[in-house]
Amino acid sequence: MVNPRTLFWDATQETLRYLRRGLLLPSSWRLIARGHVRPARIGAVLRRAPGAALTRVRSHRAGLRRDDALIGALNELSAAGTRLLFVFSEGEPLHEELARRGPLRRPERWPNVRLELIPGPDHTLRPRYSRRHAEQALDAASD
Repeated sequence: MVNPRTLFWDATQETLRYLRRGLLLPSSWRLIARGHVRPARIGAVLRRAPGAALTRVRSHRAGLRRDDALIGALNELSAAGTRLLFVFSEGEPLHEELARRGPLRRPERWPNVRLELIPGPDHTLRPRYSRRHAEQALDAASD
């Protein structure tokens, strides 16, 4: 998988990502202050924020952990002997989430799974060097 945005659908995910990045990253505040973020975008995120946060809290209280589905899928793939390669550009939200709190922080648990971080901040691999690194990672995985 190259730069997946999500592994399992979660309607709150993008809103919470925007909030986390917007509130925590100084670069986001600079973009907002310079007018590089449309006011409509800010308004939409702020309108969805309370519902997204409430949904996440309710899921957590009900014992529905976001990582459970991923752990189950990785266990199934491992049992079937399926190899899995995640290729992420720098700064990809899903990579940051998996590195911070995800089950892939213990790679020895799934020897069939590999994560590779490639240079370049662009999700669509626009810089030529990013495409080259992604191609090399995919070629190596297919051997």
